[in-house]
Amino acid sequence: MEMSFSNFNVENFKVNQNYNKNGVKKHNCLSPLRCDTVSFGALKKTQFQGIDLLVVNKFKAPIEKFNTNEDLQNWCKKKVDNIVNKDYKGRQQETVTQRKTMLKEWFDYVQKENDAYTGAISLLILDGITKDLKPNEDSLPPVLNKEILADTISQIQEKAKDNPKFDANFSKIYQMNLQKGILKKDGEENYENKTGWVVISNNILDFEHNLEKMKLLSHNNWCTKSWFAEHCLRGGDFHIYLENGKPKLAVRFFENVIMEVQGEKNNYKIPFRYFDILMEHIDENVKKNRLSEKAKEEIGEARKIKEQFDNIKDMVKNASSEEIYKIFGIDVKKDKDGLLILSEYSQPKLEINNNKFTYNDFDIDENKLLKNVKTIEGHADFSNSKITNLVNLQTIGGVADFRNSQIINLGNLQTIGGEAYFSNSKMVIFILNTIIKPIILSNTMNYFILFKAAVSKINTVLGFRIHFNFRHLSVYSNVI
Repeated sequence: MEMSFSNFNVENFKVNQNYNKNGVKKHNCLSPLRCDTVSFGALKKTQFQGIDLLVVNKFKAPIEKFNTNEDLQNWCKKKVDNIVNKDYKGRQQETVTQRKTMLKEWFDYVQKENDAYTGAISLLILDGITKDLKPNEDSLPPVLNKEILADTISQIQEKAKDNPKFDANFSKIYQMNLQKGILKKDGEENYENKTGWVVISNNILDFEHNLEKMKLLSHNNWCTKSWFAEHCLRGGDFHIYLENGKPKLAVRFFENVIMEVQGEKNNYKIPFRYFDILMEHIDENVKKNRLSEKAKEEIGEARKIKEQFDNIKDMVKNASSEEIYKIFGIDVKKDKDGLLILSEYSQPKLEINNNKFTYNDFDIDENKLLKNVKTIEGHADFSNSKITNLVNLQTIGGVADFRNSQIINLGNLQTIGGEAYFSNSKMVIFILNTIIKPIILSNTMNYFILFKAAVSKINTVLGFRIHFNFRHLSVYSNVI
């Protein structure tokens, strides 16, 4: 059994600006006050203010070793050097490339171009934009907007001076200001919850602003998030389809010709789920003879997938649960009471050009689909399922996978013959709060023994018997 638990439990400020010797804007008002007296002993926190004090607290600076403010700045610069020299790997090579390009822009500006940024300010900024860049995922640093960066530092400086205990989340404040700055100019209320198309023009008069917007709204997998953005926008307009604020489709133009369409995966395949939305947008905005050969090929392939999908959707539209299971390759029979016995349970075993599908894709209500099922003879894969209640299901003969599932009611389930996996499922909350946590809080035994006791108690609390294999047991230290 594998279980992992965790607790469940702008305004813009304007600054006076001038230029340094390199012609780059700098913001003198952002420099923290420097000590103008000689210090003959270790500094105390009371001798720091604003961002300096914030950094001392946030990064636990060893101020007992500092004799001057300059010592703090030098200590911060060393930590900045560590940040700059770190290798920011990602899951994909494209992630590595984009991170490298975007971070270089940040590093160059903060360290070299803007000489008003002290070591403390530089550390606060660069730690904020890099701390979430993990090697096992594909997130990117935010887009650099120098004016909004200056406003953000000014804002943090003022708050830190007013409240010595202020602990700034630089990344969060900056990205909020970045989005507000773009929204304000566009007259939009909110991109976070927007569903619809955003048309980004390559109009030369608004080019820089539109380039920022393009980078901000692009999916992390798209090269328009960073290094290729300017090249694309100079060639033509760029259209992005957002669903609840999340980018799902991109249409790239060269002059008046659609050159390509991309989905989230950036694999030159149009997601069939958004095919109708795309075609409606193209019909409204582009004549068919303005599609490039590549775009025509992408659309043609997506149309074939959509047609096959629609045919299957029509087949299951008015089908019974028994018929649906058979359509998707699951053997089914009835017991003497008319309840269903399945050979197994999983999402549809159907692929069309490497596209996989869920019952939800076909508008099938999984709760209704499973309602009259009493026995699953083999494995039951409920991972990523929309089912919330197992209702009449009594027996699972093989492995039961509840990972990432929505199930909160096990109904009449009595027996699971194989292993049971609950990681990241809603059942974890129930098990953690009602079974595991009370046992751990009331005992001093090691976690393995406690979990064995908890498993025994599951039989009583949940009303069914589970065979567990403790081949791997993960328990985070913050379980309690």
